[in-house]
Amino acid sequence: HHSMLHDFRTFDPRSTRITLLEGGPRLLTAFDERLASRARRDLESLGVTVRTNAIVTRVEPDAVFVGDERIPTRTVLWAAGNQASPLARALGAPLDRQGRVEVRPDLSVPGHPEIFVAGDLAAAFEANGAPVPAVAPAANQMGARAAKNVRRLLDGAMTETFVYHDKGNLATIGRYRAIAEIGKFELKGQFAWWFWLFIHLMYLATFRNRLSVLIEWAYSYMTYQRGSRILTEREGDGVSRSA
Repeated sequence: HHSMLHDFRTFDPRSTRITLLEGGPRLLTAFDERLASRARRDLESLGVTVRTNAIVTRVEPDAVFVGDERIPTRTVLWAAGNQASPLARALGAPLDRQGRVEVRPDLSVPGHPEIFVAGDLAAAFEANGAPVPAVAPAANQMGARAAKNVRRLLDGAMTETFVYHDKGNLATIGRYRAIAEIGKFELKGQFAWWFWLFIHLMYLATFRNRLSVLIEWAYSYMTYQRGSRILTEREGDGVSRSA
C-alpha cells in the first residue's frame, strides 16, 4: 500500500492478495495463545488472508496446493525452515529430523568430548526436556558456553552444562503492530512495537551500527520507502521490479 505503490507501471500493487498458509492450528506457537490471536487479527487488518491447519502438499510455477485445493499464484514465499548444514553428517553423530547434531548437555558431540556444536547446527535441550528454541539469543548463549567449556578442557577442568536463559519473545507484524512476551509480562500493539525497536538497537554491536540502523529506520518511517532498493527492468515488458 505504501513502499511498492509506485514501483510498477502495469498494475496497482494494492490489488494484490496475500494468503498466509499455516500448517499448525495457530500462528506463532512460541507465544501465548492470546498474543498469537492478536497477531492474527493484526495481519487480517492489513488485508492478509490467514489460514491455519493448511498444509501445503505441492508447489507449481503458477499455483500452490493444499490437498486437492489449487490456489493460483506466481509468487511463493516459503518460510517453513530448512535442513541444517551438511557438515553435521561428517561428524558421525546422532542427528535430528533437521539434520542438527543432538549434543550432550555441555554442547559436546556424543563420543567426542573435544568437539562442541552451537547455534543452528545444535539440537540442544533444556533440563525439562524441551528443545532450546532456534533463535539468536539461544545461539549467542550456546556460543559463549561452548567457548568457556573449551577453555575449561584446556585448563584440565570439567565442562559445565548449558542452561538456556529465555529473555522473552518479540514479533513485529507491521507499523505499530507487534507482540512481546517477557516472562509473565505481555505487550501488544504500539507499545510492543516501540519496545521491539529499542531492544533491537540495544543488541547491535557498536554505536556506529546502532546509529546507521536508526537513520535507516527513520528514513523508512518518514517516507514509507526502503533506503536500499534494487530496481530492474526486463527489456520489452515495461515492468519495474523491486527487490
